[in-house]
Amino acid sequence: MVTVFASQYYAMSRSFPGFLAAGIVALDDEEAQFELVKNLWDEFGLGDPSRFHRQLFRRFLASCGVTDPDHIAASASTQAYVRDMTLLCMRGAPAEILGALGPGCEYVTPAEYQIIRDGLLRSRLFGDDAVEFFTDHIAHDAGHAAGLTKAITRLSSGLSSDVEKGALRALELERAFWDGVWSLMVEARGQPEGVNI
Repeated sequence: MVTVFASQYYAMSRSFPGFLAAGIVALDDEEAQFELVKNLWDEFGLGDPSRFHRQLFRRFLASCGVTDPDHIAASASTQAYVRDMTLLCMRGAPAEILGALGPGCEYVTPAEYQIIRDGLLRSRLFGDDAVEFFTDHIAHDAGHAAGLTKAITRLSSGLSSDVEKGALRALELERAFWDGVWSLMVEARGQPEGVNI
């Protein structure tokens, strides 16, 4: 079960630097761009290749028994999330982009990752090193959310509906992603939909 989650989450999260890069290019405001640049720099381990977030997640994958992460087959819901978030960050209005990446992603990630991390550690199948990807994000994403809040507050005068539109679209895409992961887990377990596992 964890392997299904880990594989699909990697297939989705490895695209996050691309969302940030698309947002940097699409935005005109330097301060808003800078918030995304700081986030992107963090994704790349503050310049330390061993701390790249993809590398941290690969450690988690290895602890799940996934030996070839570059050949993970992304599900349809994972592909849809990546495609639609990329388009939103490339073509959305500036306030939509900030809404998608701020309230739609960075605001919810620390709480989401806390639940995932705690559950993995409680299982006693994973140690601190294996879940470092989640631990790192819990610590840093609140800061990214605060920086994006500052940019949104400064830029969104009269544009709050665009911020809300971007945030709701990102959250809708993530819900569809999680529904897809759940369906794959149910299928892997061989139980009918609706059964608690």
